[in-house]
Amino acid sequence: MPLALVFGRDDPARVRFAVSPLWETTAALRVLREPRRRRYHLPWLDLVRPDLDRLDLSPLMVLSPHTGWTPDFLTPAPAGPGTDIADQLAQIRATAPDRVALEVRRSLTERSGACSPICLSSAGSC
Repeated sequence: MPLALVFGRDDPARVRFAVSPLWETTAALRVLREPRRRRYHLPWLDLVRPDLDRLDLSPLMVLSPHTGWTPDFLTPAPAGPGTDIADQLAQIRATAPDRVALEVRRSLTERSGACSPICLSSAGSC
């Protein structure tokens, strides 16, 4: 089956040439989910494990499914090469509530395999 990618005129503006701290955070969550798949990160994982055990990452893990859609508002495009995590967290806080609701709903329902734990507990079905 052939794959066709269609780009709009504004799409090139969303191409990332700067490091995104929150994109890197999302990638780190994937390492936590499947550490053996990315074995080269195991030394880092061993180093941060004591700190991770003190954090409740479950909300982020629910929104970062193994297979499925992760909300775009969690990884905003950096404003430039000097963007830091505080800048990106401010971008998240500035996200319109209706967009957050739409993207969270999509993440909880558009996934392969099992429904999310939140979807099952609150709605009864996906």
